[in-house]
Amino acid sequence: IQLNQQEHHQQAIAAACKLIEQAPWFAEVWNQRGIASYHLKFYTDSIRDCCRTLEINPYQFESAVRMGRCHLELKDLHSALECFQRALQLNSDLAGIRAKVIYLQKSLHNK
Repeated sequence: IQLNQQEHHQQAIAAACKLIEQAPWFAEVWNQRGIASYHLKFYTDSIRDCCRTLEINPYQFESAVRMGRCHLELKDLHSALECFQRALQLNSDLAGIRAKVIYLQKSLHNK
């Protein structure tokens, strides 16, 4: 967490990999590696780690949001919409995500 907060994302990935070997059931380790991967623009890696985070902790709405942002970066609007909708199911107070859902729904409807 501290490495990501200090923007030492490569180091955060390395540390998370070591921790995952020791405690693969610990959702926050996968989450932190997903955060680092996202900041390094390793979007498919981040999506993979977010999925694993949500498998272990299905209430980790931040991972669903990050996964949606990764899909947006990869221009996969349908998947982004699904992730953002999942995040809203987990936390209905995400006003910015609600706006993204509305925008994506309109964008996809107009295609």
